[in-house]
This record gives sequence, C-alpha cells and structure tokens, in this order.
Amino acid sequence: MLKERIQDYFNNRPSLRVLFFFDPEEEYLDEVNQLELPDIHIEKYNNTPFSTKYKLVCELKLERVFLYLPMASPQNQKSYHEFPLMVCF
Repeated sequence: MLKERIQDYFNNRPSLRVLFFFDPEEEYLDEVNQLELPDIHIEKYNNTPFSTKYKLVCELKLERVFLYLPMASPQNQKSYHEFPLMVCF
C-alpha cells in the first residue's frame, strides 16, 4: 500500500524531487525496508542533517527521492524553520 501511495504522489506531482515521510513511531519501517521503487531512490535519515542535505543536493540532485525520517514532522512555523533539511527544498 505504501509503495502505491509513494508512486502516486510522485506521478501526480512531476516537479516533486524529494518526498519527506515522517514516521515518529516507526510504524512503517518494515515496509520501507522492503520497498523497491524503480526510478525512486529510497533514503533513510540517520540523524546526520549535513550529510543527508549534501547527499540530496549534490549526489542525488537528478533523482526522485523518498526520504524516510523516523521522527515527528515539524508542527509549527518555528520548528519548520529550524528543521535543517527543509531549507534546501
């Protein structure tokens, strides 16, 4: 089910390059570990914002990326602006 949702999201938004997927309870971790998506790179965030940002901006700049983040999403304007990965997209 997650695989289809990801594919649909990218197909319906052709300019989308990085899809952030926040999973604070890691409910979807097993499903993400088994994902195989042609033409979509699956990247798991490991709490290294600089390395992840570099990878997204430089190494994966021409690819569509599904970014799995085992954390809560920013819930307000302040936390959104402080989230280090949001600045590059």
